[in-house]
Amino acid sequence: MKPSRIPALLAVSLLALAGSARSASPNPEREFEKAKEAYLKNDYAKAEKYLRALTQSSPDFVIGHLYLGHSLFYQAKYREAVPEYERARELGLKNGQMKQTEERILNDQLGMAYGLSGRLDQTKAHFEAAIKKDPEYPMYYYNLACAQAEMGDLEPALSSLKEGFARKDHVLPGEAYPNPRTDDSFKKYLGNGKFEAALREMGY
Repeated sequence: MKPSRIPALLAVSLLALAGSARSASPNPEREFEKAKEAYLKNDYAKAEKYLRALTQSSPDFVIGHLYLGHSLFYQAKYREAVPEYERARELGLKNGQMKQTEERILNDQLGMAYGLSGRLDQTKAHFEAAIKKDPEYPMYYYNLACAQAEMGDLEPALSSLKEGFARKDHVLPGEAYPNPRTDDSFKKYLGNGKFEAALREMGY
């Protein structure tokens, strides 16, 4: 799993979602703007400070929890990021505020936060559920393959990689389907005959 894969997408998503901040109550716009400014400068610790205050004062504010999760994630505070992502998903789906792109990014990040905090069973279940709901997004398959590979399940991992690769044209703008050779999740399989044959089949 690669935790630094989509920071640019997150910034774009942040700007796109900023308009929804105006609908929250009490008035969170000022804290959100300060957090947004810090986040877009990659000052995640400062953004975390503002966003913690924001989620305390506006506990149902979806964007606050979402970007608190992102700010924690990019400080490698994966375990702390999980409940913020879970809360953002719960609120976003309940209120219908989350578009498909934001939901995909959130699911991607939440699944990686599970995995990077050692919760591989939860990662696997999370991405399997995401695939059932949104089967055309290739990164769900890729991240599922990462979890399967780290759990020692090479055959299912290769199947998931191929399923994702078959949908690689459906990545988000700015994304590219990753080369598994460069991912630590697959490092122990480098030189393995089945792994190498599957990657050659995919053009890697």
